[in-house]
Amino acid sequence: MTSVLLIYPYFNNPHNRSSFRFPPLGLGYIAASLRNAGYDVDILDCTFMKREEALKKAKLAGADVVGIYSIVTMRNDSILFARHLRDSCGLLIAGGPLPSCDPVSFVNDFDVVVKGEGEHAMLELLGAYESGNDLQSVQGIVYRKRDNDRAKFSQNHAY
Repeated sequence: MTSVLLIYPYFNNPHNRSSFRFPPLGLGYIAASLRNAGYDVDILDCTFMKREEALKKAKLAGADVVGIYSIVTMRNDSILFARHLRDSCGLLIAGGPLPSCDPVSFVNDFDVVVKGEGEHAMLELLGAYESGNDLQSVQGIVYRKRDNDRAKFSQNHAY
């Protein structure tokens, strides 16, 4: 079965005295949904890690599919992870509030962008990935489609 790594690329600034830390609840929902469907899923919460350590753990995970969460303040780290993992996984997915609002800005570094809630879309994406089917039938995504080495973008049915 396909292995999945979900990454929450928030790195706590050691000088940040705020007591507010937000666990990756959305990734937890997605992980639970995928586990219930029989997938092997890990979450990499980078909150209390150094970037180098997190990048190393992500690479060592050896996941077939990697999903990376992003909001405005995590955009650069999301892209950093995507570029670091590009050659070591079969499918690279962006999700979260920022990719949902601005999916086209993520398609150069990711294979697929999930817009909105990810539980259902991730199940459909993994099913299409495993069977080798076209992603056109998966609702709520924007993706890169290769045609003669030129990228084309599709959103749901057409973009």
